[in-house]
Amino acid sequence: LKQLLLDPATCRVPTPDDGLSFIRPDLDDAKRRAVQLAVGVEDVLLVEGPPGTGKTTFIAELVLQYLQRNPDHRVLLA
Repeated sequence: LKQLLLDPATCRVPTPDDGLSFIRPDLDDAKRRAVQLAVGVEDVLLVEGPPGTGKTTFIAELVLQYLQRNPDHRVLLA
């Protein structure tokens, strides 16, 4: 983690998952694309943006996707 924070260019490029079945039907296209990319992240994911842009909706869908793939795992949001 230290190396990734010191040199973010060392992070691997995510591989988007274009075959996702979305759980939340209210996601707009931008959030759908962001979830497809986020599911393919291998290193670190940072979500930022101004209030009211749908970060919580994006995070909820991402957690649901993760738990659907890994039902015996737990997720800690900080």
